[in-house]
Amino acid sequence: MSVAINSNYYAGYTMNSANKFKNVSDYSKYLTNKYKCLTPCKNASVLIDRSVMQKACGDEKTAKWLEENLAIMPDVIRNAQKAAISHGSKLISVEFKFTNNGTEMTTCGIFGETGTDSEIDKWLERMKEDKEKEDKKTENMIA
Repeated sequence: MSVAINSNYYAGYTMNSANKFKNVSDYSKYLTNKYKCLTPCKNASVLIDRSVMQKACGDEKTAKWLEENLAIMPDVIRNAQKAAISHGSKLISVEFKFTNNGTEMTTCGIFGETGTDSEIDKWLERMKEDKEKEDKKTENMIA
């Protein structure tokens, strides 16, 4: 089965003829829909500076870098949880920012208490379930 795709249309978001998003708003909606880590929970968030979003909106190399990093955010945050536990603490808050100066990660933990935060755990589980659904949907489209 082959699927014809209009190169100026991607999941409801407007792109220009070079397959770059026409505006930051459309690109932001696309990213938020595709990468569930961009929907924050009470104790965790992943943020993108507007300047980074503007650059990625029109620059394929920056967009690729950003999307590759967004795709691994669940693993990065799980590893932060594991690191906290290995140091005898519990990660209770995490914020990750993509900025013009690179990336920043801010964490807050409680020493003397180990384990994981239930809010962060639920958030990571929702991302895992959404990814599995998306993978299954992609498999069905290909089959």
